Amino acid sequence: MRLTSVSAQAIGTRVLQRTTHLLDGTKDVNMTKDMFMQSILPIGVLFSGSLILSNTAYLYLSVSYIQMLKVSSPCLSPHFSFYLIFGNRHLHQSLSLLFHGVPVSQSRIVRSA
Repeated sequence: MRLTSVSAQAIGTRVLQRTTHLLDGTKDVNMTKDMFMQSILPIGVLFSGSLILSNTAYLYLSVSYIQMLKVSSPCLSPHFSFYLIFGNRHLHQSLSLLFHGVPVSQSRIVRSA
C-alpha cells in the first residue's frame, strides 16, 4: 500500500492526538452531520471548484498574460481597501491609472488570439 501525503497527515494527526496535549481542543468539538454539511462541506466544495477553474485557465492563457495578472493581483486588495476604508482619493486615482494598463494589454492579447 502506497502512503500518500494525505494519509500520512491523517496518521500523524492521530498520533499527535493520542500522544501529546497539542490537540486537546479537538475532543471538545461535537461535530454532527448537519454541522459538517452546513459549515465545512461548502467551503471544501467551493475551494476545490476554484482550484480546478483557476488551473484550467492556465491552459488557454499565454505566459506573459498570466505573469501580468500575477503581478497586478497583490496590488488590487490594498487599492480597494485603502479607498473603501480610508477614503484616500489621491491613492485611489494613482493606482487606478496603474490598473487601467492591465485591461488595455488584455484587449491586445484577446484581439491577437
